[in-house]
Amino acid sequence: DIQFVSGTTHLRYRSNRTGKITKGVNQDEYHTVIRTTLIPGGRLLFNARPFTVYQDGAPAHTALSTRACWAGYQGTDLLQAAAKSPDLTLIENLWDMLDRQLDGRSFKTIRALKAAVRRAWRAIPAHTCRRLVDSMPSRIRQVVQQQGGHIERNIYS
Repeated sequence: DIQFVSGTTHLRYRSNRTGKITKGVNQDEYHTVIRTTLIPGGRLLFNARPFTVYQDGAPAHTALSTRACWAGYQGTDLLQAAAKSPDLTLIENLWDMLDRQLDGRSFKTIRALKAAVRRAWRAIPAHTCRRLVDSMPSRIRQVVQQQGGHIERNIYS
């Protein structure tokens, strides 16, 4: 399922660890996403086989506590994107799909927006996610051919 976080909703988040209120996804909120969404979703998508998570250089992703959090999950490896790496983040393709499904619509409340996003998210077939994952070797080859330059995101279809 999709997880709404403060960084995407522009809401503030209170850290359970420090009590501080922050704007944007902090490491505590990201750890909650790892535990409640990424690990269960990855295990479901990959039929409980080991899998690798590729993440960008966002501060919540690179925090030492986040690396420790990931280390606690057997069968899950972490691949950290290099600084200024080309966009190989597969989730960007899914965000593009959501944008297209919601394009031109307006919402009177955050609740209505979230409901529409959830419906659109659930309408994306699992095989689309699998094709995105399967496209990674081709994406990496293209990045190498482009000498680290920009590649077309939606090359899986």
